[in-house]
Amino acid sequence: MINNKSVKEELYSENQLHIHTIDSLITHDRVFVGNQTDDFAVAKVLQNSQRILLLGVGYGGALRPLLIGNSSVEITAVDLNPRSIKISTLIFDEYFPALSRKINFIHKDALEYLKEFRDTPFDAICIDLYRKSDYPKFVLTCEFWELIINNLTPKGAVLFNSWGLPQQLRPLEGGTIQQRVAQLICKHFKNVRVLPHRRNITFLAYQHHKLEEPKQKFGYPLRNIDKIIFQILPHRLKYALEIKLEKLDDKHFRIPNNTTEEIDREMYSRWSHLINVCNFSLHECGLSSINEISELAYDPLKARILTEYLLVKESDESSLIPVLIGAYAFEKPKGLEWYLQWMTEDAEKLMKLNAEWFINTALWQLLAMTANPYAHFEHWADDIQQLVTKLNLTNPM
Repeated sequence: MINNKSVKEELYSENQLHIHTIDSLITHDRVFVGNQTDDFAVAKVLQNSQRILLLGVGYGGALRPLLIGNSSVEITAVDLNPRSIKISTLIFDEYFPALSRKINFIHKDALEYLKEFRDTPFDAICIDLYRKSDYPKFVLTCEFWELIINNLTPKGAVLFNSWGLPQQLRPLEGGTIQQRVAQLICKHFKNVRVLPHRRNITFLAYQHHKLEEPKQKFGYPLRNIDKIIFQILPHRLKYALEIKLEKLDDKHFRIPNNTTEEIDREMYSRWSHLINVCNFSLHECGLSSINEISELAYDPLKARILTEYLLVKESDESSLIPVLIGAYAFEKPKGLEWYLQWMTEDAEKLMKLNAEWFINTALWQLLAMTANPYAHFEHWADDIQQLVTKLNLTNPM
């Protein structure tokens, strides 16, 4: 039996800590912070993963989500940047010493580590190797993915965080970097699912026929929004869309441009089409057109009607409003309170329209806004707990 007090002391720190960089977001009083690496906690929902490999550490923002579901987890964290290893080690030694003992930090190139590894295979491998400028070239090779498979148990799972185009701009179409990553993963794994988060997609890949549920349920005294998100994770997994290689246009199997500037350029080139789709849909609904997408974030009537219309049409652009609200929550949060009201009022109707969209886009962005310490929507947590309870989305802790 796990001692609740010791677990609480492991997961949280009484000493204030706030780190917000391009590499990581960490705070002392919550595990989940509304970032894409929150999805790495899915590794603990899949099965009793005791040994986890993390490729790409940053400043350790993904480590606590990996540890949230099981106190006996052992993590090997590999990063090429010695500064990342040093700072991450210092942070966990100082603020989360009990967790620090479960993490083996290694300063090494990820590809070389995989080539040289000769120990027991890992139950889960989490990959977060996107750099400030681009993806490492080896990530886009078959050699890398074959090494991943060689170092994974037969029932293991891989979680790969990719950055690229926002959901509403069809990131798996048109020769994008995320499409290329998806092609490679689908070539090497029998089952691949996607967990979207604004401009990120976490690819979940595994070989075995069925994902295993954890054999034990741990009564962790998680705080507030952490508890809600941990409850939702099995449902996020349940509704994650499966993708197949034959649907990814494999005819032009090439390495696309993947620098930050090139990805942004592709995003802006698709923006006018998105505005046209919105204006056509608004016209069909009897509403006036827009000049800028940003107008919709602060026009609840148009946003709600437009989204429901796009959901009925089964359009990928239906993700626009949740993604837009999720992004603006950190830049211009004033005036976005209507989004919570919409979710709580229309949740059942939206679930019926498209359960995958509701769980993995609309609700997930609501949770991300509430979890992020810089968005200041923590007070939404009680209302969201009531919402997930009403929808029977709670998961026994």
